[in-house]
Amino acid sequence: MNTRRIIAIALTLILALSLVACGGGFGDEAATATAPDSNDSSASPGATPSATPEETSDTGSPTASQNGGKTEISEEERGYRESCISADRLYFPELAKYDGEKYIAKEEHAGKAMALKGKVRFVFEWNGNTAYMFGQLTEDGNRFRNSEFLIVDMRENKGMEFKKDDVITVYGEYYGPEPQTKEMDIFTDAALRFDMRYAERND
Repeated sequence: MNTRRIIAIALTLILALSLVACGGGFGDEAATATAPDSNDSSASPGATPSATPEETSDTGSPTASQNGGKTEISEEERGYRESCISADRLYFPELAKYDGEKYIAKEEHAGKAMALKGKVRFVFEWNGNTAYMFGQLTEDGNRFRNSEFLIVDMRENKGMEFKKDDVITVYGEYYGPEPQTKEMDIFTDAALRFDMRYAERND
């Protein structure tokens, strides 16, 4: 009897150990099959792709290509430009008057910020500053109007320089008439002087 009981217990233990061994094996395989790959980007659905170099600069701001390759002007310059009134249709009679001895600026325009578009006739030095003799063009762009302009370069940052035949827009203060000098090479008694603060070339 004792022998039979011992054999029965031994068989029971062997069977139990076999079941445990088989069950543990299946569990390991299941765990291996379902474990996510930590290096697989697809394991993180909804992840946002990083920006490409073409989209942003190193600082995260838009690149030059996104801005059309144009250089942005400062807020100070933008504000000054917007404050200027157009002088494109203001000529000598509107800007100057004769006081009995000489031509002077009309009070309503003296010292005012104005924008003026025209063509550089020539460049020279005037009282230690670069200056441009400047003329307004007729509608067809082929001839100068009668008024003569002396543009004195008073820009803090000279930046772009201009040359003969450049068509530019000048932003600056109207100073008043300057008497004719040999350097001006003009056909009138005086040239209308503008002190240029900003300017741009018109293509």
